[in-house]
Amino acid sequence: MTRSFSRMAFAMAALGLSLSAANAADPVPPEGFTALFNGKDFTNFKGWSIHEKGGSPLDLAKLTPEERQKKFDAWTENMKQTWTIDNGELVNKGKGAYLTSVKDYADYELLVEYKITATVDSGIYPKTMPQIQVWDPEQADPAGLGKALGSGGLWNNPKGSPGRDPIAKADLPAGQWNKFRILNVGERISITLNDKLVVDHARLQNFWDKKSPSPKAAPFLLQTHGPELEIRWKNIFVREISASEANAYLAKKSTEGFTSIFNGKDFEGWQGSTANYEVVDGAIRCQKGKGGVLYTQAE
Repeated sequence: MTRSFSRMAFAMAALGLSLSAANAADPVPPEGFTALFNGKDFTNFKGWSIHEKGGSPLDLAKLTPEERQKKFDAWTENMKQTWTIDNGELVNKGKGAYLTSVKDYADYELLVEYKITATVDSGIYPKTMPQIQVWDPEQADPAGLGKALGSGGLWNNPKGSPGRDPIAKADLPAGQWNKFRILNVGERISITLNDKLVVDHARLQNFWDKKSPSPKAAPFLLQTHGPELEIRWKNIFVREISASEANAYLAKKSTEGFTSIFNGKDFEGWQGSTANYEVVDGAIRCQKGKGGVLYTQAE
């Protein structure tokens, strides 16, 4: 009786420890965010070999829904063979289909942490666009790719364009966890790496169709890219941004650095033919039969 009770107590204690460990490993998102990766399985993800022949968004748009689904089923099966989950972390060694969100995201804020081994070359594809660059800036760069500038730049934006290269080097050494905060509103994207701004409100250019804007909503992808060295991802949290918040954000960013030179009431600060004009409903209107030029007083 005593031995049976002891075995039962031990089993219950072990179960309690197991449940505690599982709960402790559960990712806890910040307020307003949801956990895209649950730390246990591939729920919320599918596979996509986006650079495979016939795998680009433009190629897939030409297929029937049934043909597209057949491709995604095959890619997802490949992804499950080449990605693993270890200790609540997504692990890839440079092979297989890209890990892709099942859901399309329009305006969003994404938090994600990653850890690399030396020489890893990887990245994040926001709205399917290659790519927010991830690599080791301490590695040799015989091809002159810009590794020494650090991670976080929009690698496939045209050279010299805003966001193409990070404006600060913020990487922690290989083997340590790095943390991205990605804010993608419309075509504009701002990125902090380890709490340091590396891309400031740059345009995310459409890699697949350079004459078109980036899509309003699309999945984002975690890249697999050789050599066969390990990259780990964890704490993937997303917050969808409402249209009103997005509009307010873009309006604020568009006026930064500007000063109003018309107060909407009168011609304070102006000179010239001011007597020939009037202010109506906050707008300057030329009076009937009159004209002339208005000049700012300030140069």
